[in-house]
Amino acid sequence: MTTKPGKYQSVRHPRHSAPASSPESTQNPNWWKASDASGLIPRTLDPHGRGERMVRLVGNFLLTQGEFAGLRLGVVMLPWQRAYLRTLFGMTDEHGHRRVRRSFLKIGKGSSKTVLCAAVALGFVMDCVQRGVGTRGLVVILSPSVSTSNIMFGHIEAAILNDPHLSDQFRSKSINRTLTHVASGIEICVRVASLEQTVSLRPLLVLIDELHLLALECARADVVLDQLRKGMANAGHEALEIAISTAPPITATGVYQRTLDYARKVRDGVIADESYLPVLFEPPLQQFPDLDLSDSTNWWWSMPSLQMPGSNIGTMPVSELRREWDDVRRTGDPGAMALLLSQRHGIEPADRQNVGQLIVQERWASFATCERQPRTASEVITMAFDPSSGVDDPFAVATCWQEDGQMCFVVMQHLTRLGYDRARSGLRMVYDAAIAVGELVIHDTAEAMVGRVCQDAIALRDARTSAVHFGGDQHGLGGFLNTFTAATGAEFMPIKQGWPLLASLNDLEALAADMRIAHVHTPLLRANIANLTTQDGAYGRRFAKCDSDTSGMGQLKIDGAMALLSALALYEMRAHETLDVRALIG
Repeated sequence: MTTKPGKYQSVRHPRHSAPASSPESTQNPNWWKASDASGLIPRTLDPHGRGERMVRLVGNFLLTQGEFAGLRLGVVMLPWQRAYLRTLFGMTDEHGHRRVRRSFLKIGKGSSKTVLCAAVALGFVMDCVQRGVGTRGLVVILSPSVSTSNIMFGHIEAAILNDPHLSDQFRSKSINRTLTHVASGIEICVRVASLEQTVSLRPLLVLIDELHLLALECARADVVLDQLRKGMANAGHEALEIAISTAPPITATGVYQRTLDYARKVRDGVIADESYLPVLFEPPLQQFPDLDLSDSTNWWWSMPSLQMPGSNIGTMPVSELRREWDDVRRTGDPGAMALLLSQRHGIEPADRQNVGQLIVQERWASFATCERQPRTASEVITMAFDPSSGVDDPFAVATCWQEDGQMCFVVMQHLTRLGYDRARSGLRMVYDAAIAVGELVIHDTAEAMVGRVCQDAIALRDARTSAVHFGGDQHGLGGFLNTFTAATGAEFMPIKQGWPLLASLNDLEALAADMRIAHVHTPLLRANIANLTTQDGAYGRRFAKCDSDTSGMGQLKIDGAMALLSALALYEMRAHETLDVRALIG
């Protein structure tokens, strides 16, 4: 097999003898002591030179966009990129076979992960061509959406078509996003993550773009990855899986959460797995709780490709990130801050402390635990309803009372079977956890769901010696209010939704600041609280979801949080009425 002389032909690296083994390890338990981005990457002796070989092959990738268009990636390659490629491909056994089979790279958005992913795919193909292996093999790049797939494919196609050393070696099919090396038959295909797109594939290399989005967007993400891994078994020691992702702005779920947990355990030395290379660009918040995230000298922890003052190499000037940071702090929008911290600074929602969240979000896991019903004859007990506005939304019911100086909240949620079946993979994981602890009940029909809600309201009222006050959102599920009043005979007090509930949010924040909140610590409500934010709208401040896209919609939910705020609003109204009556009697 031959290739056209030129850039990709000139990087052949001679094989040479090497020691049978070395003290190399994919673990890096002292990562938090690093002084630069390269210090977060385990080092290799590269005994067979395969690491340096791939650095040069990947470095031959032709850049076609941005200020460095027309240059080879190697000209502007950053130290951390060289270190990562050298370790990924340079850790070899006594036979010269690559030891790393899987790698997870977590990195802030704007660090040129898409270009690196494209360059690795092309470099991998050219390495196989030159070594005469992987004939008619397959390289799969898995993306969470059509738009991201097109971007990735565009980078690779443009690099090949504009490279005089490669343009006549490949055949491109844009309609199905494939590029085939004619002589070897090795194909690069960019696929949207789905079972239909990945079943029966036998890849040599799998590159996963934005794993946290794939966990949300792909309904069966675990099965899709399992299919690809089973197919990779045919490739033997040539097989390689690389997952690249930013951090999610909301609670991590599904395959992303499990991947992150495993990667951290390998990195920290809890698990010994020399076939797994974790490289996590995230600040050491546990080791340095007082780390100043507003200080740009600390930004390399998560944004290793920033272009610092005095340097002409990098993907984003540090001044641009400073402008973003200052803009978000001026707006005071917790949702915008959550997005900045996750996407740019690699901070997981569970790791945030006093960096833009609501107080109730920061302290949610630290609040006391209450019983599911009042232990004493509370003077005021409220039950508020947030009826589902559509088949995909849960019907949330929040109960609120005061006990032992704590404001207690218990939220039950209900969902139709159709709504559960339609849920994406990430949300389904939360639903399953909520079902397991009895927080979420699945019903065959909306009528059965409303019937159960009414039964629970009657049961609470009949079990108490003091009155139970009912109210909440009177809109939403059609016919609920009439069905409820007919079944219970109880008064239903409407609670205005939207901006009027902001007063209840302020009350909840005050309770949180005083640590006067108790709840049952259930997974769905925890996700609801984590996903709650406010933002400026056309008619003033309004509630929103942290995971909202440009359409204003989000995949995760806040129904339980809204029911909780309605229950608190109803409690405050009834408590004041009780005090007024007593004052009159006195």
